[in-house]
Amino acid sequence: MTDTVRGGIRKHELATEYLKAIKKKFKESQKAKISQYMSLLTTYKIDNTGSIWDRIMKMTDAAEKLNSMDVNIGEKQLVFMILQALPNKFSQLKVFYNTQVKSWDVDELIGQCVQEETRHRQERGKDIETVNFVQ
Repeated sequence: MTDTVRGGIRKHELATEYLKAIKKKFKESQKAKISQYMSLLTTYKIDNTGSIWDRIMKMTDAAEKLNSMDVNIGEKQLVFMILQALPNKFSQLKVFYNTQVKSWDVDELIGQCVQEETRHRQERGKDIETVNFVQ
């Protein structure tokens, strides 16, 4: 136990009372963590920096941590949260997903997003080559 946590718990005569106080303090801390992870999942917007894989893994990690704290985030729910967090350049992928009969799991979504990200990079590279050729 860190000094900060130890200092935040009032002294008790009996060890059992002290242990109950510690348990209560950690439950309060867990609620704060749950709130933090829920906020990440519900408000996170994936930007154009870094790889799409890293960004999705950040969201997947938050969902796994919530699941370990008995706040169950299902696979389908997580897929929709990730889709909502994707930047506008993935709008075709979102439409494609929504028109499919089959639902993807997170791994399939990651594969599709990485493929789409690669396609965007290749197209951007062709645009740069065109601009350089025209000049």
